[in-house]
Amino acid sequence: MERTSDGRLLVVADTNVLISFLLAGRFDLLRQHKNYRLVVTEHARREVTYPAQATELESAISVGDVDEIDLTDPAEISLFAELNTVLGRGESAAIAVAANRNWVIATDELGRARREVYERIGRAGS
Repeated sequence: MERTSDGRLLVVADTNVLISFLLAGRFDLLRQHKNYRLVVTEHARREVTYPAQATELESAISVGDVDEIDLTDPAEISLFAELNTVLGRGESAAIAVAANRNWVIATDELGRARREVYERIGRAGS
């Protein structure tokens, strides 16, 4: 698993995780986590559409508490395109990044998305 220079694990979050913490008013838990560095893809950021939630996420990105990345690696783009035929954009992008970069993924998805995570990234602790 890839780490930041300060030793935190890089974690790419899907849209549902972002919205869940924003909705609960506890996005601070993700912004300031001592063991994990939160990263969002442009796809997940665009799916956060409620104005107050989008503003809070944008603020976290602008002050450097959360990083935003674009998919530019051909392997990520290819996997994203494949997954996006059956999953949402935020989930597809997060899985593509985590699988390609060997990062942790934060998701609470079930069904097909979970199966794709297990197949492409593995299960926690395995």
